[in-house]
Amino acid sequence: MEKEVIKEISGRSTNNKYSVKKKPLPKVKQRKNDVYVTNKTSFKAQQKRCEDLINSGINEIYLHCVGNAIKQGLNLALTLINNSNGSLSYVVYTSTIRYIDELHPLYDDEDITIQKRNNSAIHIKIFRNAIIPQNLKVSSP
Repeated sequence: MEKEVIKEISGRSTNNKYSVKKKPLPKVKQRKNDVYVTNKTSFKAQQKRCEDLINSGINEIYLHCVGNAIKQGLNLALTLINNSNGSLSYVVYTSTIRYIDELHPLYDDEDITIQKRNNSAIHIKIFRNAIIPQNLKVSSP
């Protein structure tokens, strides 16, 4: 169910009001090791899914977080790292996601317009540390 929000467009007369139809992001092809973190899914369920992926032999997983879910994604990554006894590391990448919203007029004398907005996103790569056997001697050149 889509929410309708009454919003005034800046740069236009205050008498013109629109209902905002937020368009979802296009679906990207999800890999087996991608985890999309949301605030709607419980933290424990996301943690279990990540641990199951790591325990299944996958060497790296990617956590993708947008907007308000960034805090939960960072907490999830840090929890996984702390519970790994030093066997996991992470790298954080940041980006900006561009959303496009349709603004439908409440009155017939206006046209549908488009509003563009940005939102922050992070992508956290969690990977296994390379393990060097202790009996392997490294020789100097």
